[in-house]
Amino acid sequence: MDQKTIKDIEIKNKPILVRVDYNVDFDESGQVLDDGGIINTRETVDFLTSRGARVFLISHLGRPQGKQEAKSSLEKLLPYLEEIFQKKIEFSTDYLKPQEQKRLKNLSAGAVVLLENIRFFPGEKENDAKFSKKLAQLGEIYVNDAFGASHRKHASIVGLPKYLPAVAGLLLEKEADLITRLISQPVRPFVFMVGGVKIKTRLGPINRMVKIADAILVGGDLTDHLKTRTDLVLPEDVVAGDKQTREKIGVFNFDQVPKGAEQLDIGPKARDKFSQIISQAKTIIWNGPVGMIENEYYQAGTEAIFQAIINNSAAISLVGGGDTLAFLRGRKGVSKITYRSTGGGAMLKLIEQGSLAGIEALDKKEVG
Repeated sequence: MDQKTIKDIEIKNKPILVRVDYNVDFDESGQVLDDGGIINTRETVDFLTSRGARVFLISHLGRPQGKQEAKSSLEKLLPYLEEIFQKKIEFSTDYLKPQEQKRLKNLSAGAVVLLENIRFFPGEKENDAKFSKKLAQLGEIYVNDAFGASHRKHASIVGLPKYLPAVAGLLLEKEADLITRLISQPVRPFVFMVGGVKIKTRLGPINRMVKIADAILVGGDLTDHLKTRTDLVLPEDVVAGDKQTREKIGVFNFDQVPKGAEQLDIGPKARDKFSQIISQAKTIIWNGPVGMIENEYYQAGTEAIFQAIINNSAAISLVGGGDTLAFLRGRKGVSKITYRSTGGGAMLKLIEQGSLAGIEALDKKEVG
């Protein structure tokens, strides 16, 4: 990265706004299901607090549409954060008010404060300048450690850097550098495996990777949009189910799915072919499941991709995307994946564009 990091500036005893991505899932009992979005920020927080900085954590949770709602309150994260960071963490809801900002700035050195869901304020998604300026008054430095949100042009991502010295956290630096390096200097053969539903967010990365990767494997709903492409490896067969009931109908050639049915997973021939290609790779990037994984009948394809990756001990592997990581959570062998990205959309956008809005907003390192 050409941008400054927390190691490039003086932070001792200063109040610092740190944008993190704590938009995590919870189980039925309310316990956090975390794939690294929180744990991987610990290095940045520890670095700052060990130097006496007062750290104000900014994050979103869910999609509250600019309004307060109990289910999206970050307060329920406090017990988990205190366990991760091994210290008392304060919580603030009125952090835009001058009196509360004064109180927070005067907390003892090394204090950590979790700010209430930034998306409770309409100015966040609108990237409102007045909102950014008011929020900026709480700190003296801005740190972006939210890789997973850095493709968003929101106030806490691109607005705050206009009013404060702005640098990258250690997680953002590590993840951005890793993805950039894998793409620019891949050990070959280089395989890009892409699945999922949203063609809008995947077409750009696919088109760029056609020029870089040795093979691009495509599964999921994307294949319907890309079935005329000859520069991609599409599934030879698919598992189809009823469009209405989702009941399994059978396995068909990719171009022979019956009327009233839809493909809900890749078929056995495709699983074998994709696995064979992955087994020979030296660099693997995977984003997106290749089937409707919420239904156990359509998980075989995604499971096959996972097994092929972890069985290839010679390859460097990077896996990202919320649905993909949720599927892998708790599975035996997941630690064999070299790196699990904390961002799905951000990962794809970085692959497509070579940078992210949140990274470009940070201060550049001096040249010479």
